[in-house]
Amino acid sequence: MKQYVEFYFPGLSVAGLNEKEIASRDVELIKPFPQYAFSFRFFEKNSDGNKVNYSNYYYIGEEYSIEDYKRKCIHQEVFDQNCKNVVKLITGGFRPLLEGDMVIS
Repeated sequence: MKQYVEFYFPGLSVAGLNEKEIASRDVELIKPFPQYAFSFRFFEKNSDGNKVNYSNYYYIGEEYSIEDYKRKCIHQEVFDQNCKNVVKLITGGFRPLLEGDMVIS
């Protein structure tokens, strides 16, 4: 199966509009990242063209523990009680990190 990467941007959904075929899932090989992209994930397409075998998300930003986030951020967003870490995206917002998600500074 062929490998792909799909980038995500703030605002309108561009799912499926910003995917690119790649040789491998090596993050270093897909740099530089598109301007304003705040995350991406890898996937494959099966013989029917359906997306399968998604990776976890890779976020571009800075990782905070939930404790640091609560101390440093005046306007706190409410995250799930199970959330241990958050990422401050390069676009300025925050997202909870799920198990397996990665942050790239």
